[in-house]
Amino acid sequence: MKKLAFSLLAIVIALLLLEVGARAYEAALPHREMPLPLPGRATAEELAGMEAAAAARRKELPPVRLSADEERGWGLPAGTVGMEGGVPVRYNTLGLRGPEVAPRASGEERLLTLGDSSIYGQAVPEDAVFSSVAAVALQKSWNRPVTAVIGGVPGYSSTQALALLKKLGRRVEPTWVVIGTLWSDVYAGDARQMEEEKNLLHQLAFYRLSVLLLSPWLNPQKVGYMQGRQDIGGQDGPPPRTSLDDYHKNLTEMVAEAKKIGARPAFVILPAPLDFDKMPPPDVVERYRNQLRELAAQESAPLLDGPLLFEKAGGTVAHFGDQVHPNANGHQLLGKLLADVIGQQSPVSLPGESP
Repeated sequence: MKKLAFSLLAIVIALLLLEVGARAYEAALPHREMPLPLPGRATAEELAGMEAAAAARRKELPPVRLSADEERGWGLPAGTVGMEGGVPVRYNTLGLRGPEVAPRASGEERLLTLGDSSIYGQAVPEDAVFSSVAAVALQKSWNRPVTAVIGGVPGYSSTQALALLKKLGRRVEPTWVVIGTLWSDVYAGDARQMEEEKNLLHQLAFYRLSVLLLSPWLNPQKVGYMQGRQDIGGQDGPPPRTSLDDYHKNLTEMVAEAKKIGARPAFVILPAPLDFDKMPPPDVVERYRNQLRELAAQESAPLLDGPLLFEKAGGTVAHFGDQVHPNANGHQLLGKLLADVIGQQSPVSLPGESP
C-alpha cells in the first residue's frame, strides 16, 4: 500500500509539474505580436501582413478557444487574435470576427450576417468570407461604401443568433441583416454541452500545448453531425437541436428585430455536398430550408437559395472543406451570389443620411 501511495503521489506531482511547465511555456508565447483589430475595414496590406506574420510562427499562435457567455452559452474571445483552421483570425471588442466596428457613416451600407461556422468562415481568411466578398462587389455596383460585419459564431443555432442580434444589433448599425442559420439547428445534439465538455480539457495548459504541438499530425476535426445522414436530427435518431416550430419563431423574431433597428432582412440557404448526391437531401433538411424560403417570400426579401443557385454558378463538392463548410473558393462563389441577389434591391442608406 505504501508503494502504491508513493507511486500515485509521484504521478500527481509529475502531472502538476507538467501543467506548471506548460502554463509557463504558454505564457511565454509571443502570440500578442499580431495587431489587434483596427477601426474600419482591414486593408489588403493589413490582412497580408497578418497572414505573413502568422505564417512565420504558426506553431506559436494559440488556437482559438471559445469564451463563456451567460446569455448565449459561448462566444468568441473579444479583443484577441489567434489561429483557427490554419488561418489567422482576430476578434474585435464586440466579440465578432474582424476589425473594430466603427459608427456607420452617412450613406454607408452595412451587412451583418448571422449563423454558425459556415457563416463565420471556418478555415477561410477574413477577406475571403462570403459576406466580405459580397461587400466588395456591392460597393462597386452601388458606388457607395459597403461594410461586412461577420456575426457568425461556430456552433450557433438560431436561438443564439437571435440573442446576438438583440444584444449587438444597435451597436453594429446594419442596413441589412443576412440570416443564414441552418446546420446548427438541424443537427441532433446539445452543442452547448459539447462545447462545455471540450472547454473542461481546454482549461489544462498541458492539453492546449499538446494539441498545439501535435497539430501538424492531427487530422482536422470534422463536423460530427454531418459525417453521415443518419446523424442528422430526426433521421432515425434524436430530434434536431432546434424544433421546427422554434426555428420558425426564431427566424420571425430575427426579422422583427432587424426591422426594429432599421435594417432589411435577407436570407441565405447554405448549400452542402449532400446537394450533389444522387439521392435528394434528407426530408428534415428540406423542412428547415423551406422555412427560410417561405419567410423570404413572405417578406419579399432577397434570398440566396444555395441548393438552387450554387451548382448553376459552377459550384461542386470541391468548393467545400468537409461535409458542410464551404472552403475559400466556396465562399468566393457564395459572395458573388449574395451580391447578385442583394444588388437587385435599392440601397437602404441614402447619401447624406444620418445613420
